[in-house]
Amino acid sequence: MTLTHKLNGVINRLYALPPLHCESGSEVDALYLEEEWRAAFVAWLAELACPVLNRPTGTSLHGTICGDAYWRYLAVQMGLTTRPWFASSGLGVTESNEQRIQIFVAGKQVIDAQNILSLEARNRVAMLAAISQLQLCCVEFDCSTGEPCLLRLDPLVPFAAGGDALVTAIETMLTSP
Repeated sequence: MTLTHKLNGVINRLYALPPLHCESGSEVDALYLEEEWRAAFVAWLAELACPVLNRPTGTSLHGTICGDAYWRYLAVQMGLTTRPWFASSGLGVTESNEQRIQIFVAGKQVIDAQNILSLEARNRVAMLAAISQLQLCCVEFDCSTGEPCLLRLDPLVPFAAGGDALVTAIETMLTSP
């Protein structure tokens, strides 16, 4: 797929800023310099007139991030099905029968290539991303029980997994007036 040359926006995927060297050698000065560098970058992104997908938050440079337990809590508030969260769930441990499926949200569009979600569930996923202030995210579901159960959201979207539909949706978001 070839993108248009009329893109007007930023996809914020910055996970961390490159380190700066502190001339004084003081740890306190280095921490201060790091926070000022972070504040300057966040202010720069905030001042951009073009769309910025997943603007920085107070806790993350690349949009809203939460633990898996909190994503599941928010999903329940939206009326989505989740599995109970256990401490081992947050350690990257998966159940042997888990069938993870990725759904993508780009603006108000939900990209469900395998068509696992009902229209109502897609709308709820879009609302979940919107209240989280994520314009772009990957939502993981477990489909091993027949009914899709939300596991987590991730603002660092694996673009290749979203395919052409995701790229087209992003292009639309970044070329619309």
